[in-house]
Amino acid sequence: MNLDQLISKFILGQSNSEEKEALENWKKESEENLSILKETIRVNELSDNLLGYKDVNTSKAWDKVAQRTVQPTKIISISRWAKIAAVVITVVMAVAIIKFNANPLPVSIVHTSNEASNLNLQDGSVINLDKHATLIENGTRAVTLKGRAYFDIAPDKNAPFIVETNHGTLTVLGTEFNIVTNDYSSQIYVTEGKVSHKYKGKEYILVPGDILQIDGDQVLKTSKPSTQITAWKLHKLKFTNESLRNVLESIAVYYNVSLVFQTQQMDDQCKINTTYNDETIEQILKELAIVAGLKYQYSNNNIIIKSFKC
Repeated sequence: MNLDQLISKFILGQSNSEEKEALENWKKESEENLSILKETIRVNELSDNLLGYKDVNTSKAWDKVAQRTVQPTKIISISRWAKIAAVVITVVMAVAIIKFNANPLPVSIVHTSNEASNLNLQDGSVINLDKHATLIENGTRAVTLKGRAYFDIAPDKNAPFIVETNHGTLTVLGTEFNIVTNDYSSQIYVTEGKVSHKYKGKEYILVPGDILQIDGDQVLKTSKPSTQITAWKLHKLKFTNESLRNVLESIAVYYNVSLVFQTQQMDDQCKINTTYNDETIEQILKELAIVAGLKYQYSNNNIIIKSFKC
């Protein structure tokens, strides 16, 4: 009778005295093998499967014992560390899931339209978005803008509102301001409160009436409260005894085009009293040509003023 049969009969309590003696000699030769055998029986629950001697697959049982007898210390160590590693991985995954559920990744929401629209954010802020502009919500009180928009920000001392453009980062607590931005330039105009704008390592503080104009690397801060920068959201331009230069600057801002005075003529005696309601820029320039003797060139979103008579 081979050794695997002796072990199986011993487990079943069917060994005779000779078989027990043979197994005892084997035990004395390798007490470690017996310990491994007992561990194998417990872990794999062989006792539940050994219902009778004939039912026992002694070859498979001995294979398990043989596998344990080869470098047993390393195998037991690996098994122990595997259990520890499994517990650690489970704990780490549980913590990660809890943190993810508590602080889920922000979902970006994109707003764009062929027409001007009003956006009411969850924090109570209201944004007037001009046509063809794009605004991306990057979570709570953080947006990215391309195009033109007017912001009325709900105050929150603990959570500043952030606006990202191609030309820096604007931070506010609660205020109102206008932004026009594209790939090449940005303009910020504050109507209420105070904002901080950072661009290329420098901070600019803006208060009501301040305009920050950024063209590439050039930054110019001015104050022009009379310029109707925010008139676009009302779809109306109204001038009362306004100088021609201010009228032209307001028109350029309203239609988001560039304005160049080619003429050196500085004496502006023209006083304009008129109202425009969604007229095209071509219609307005033609009217000013009649009223003020304006000579100009308009193409590719550029107005070049050559001369005027008043």
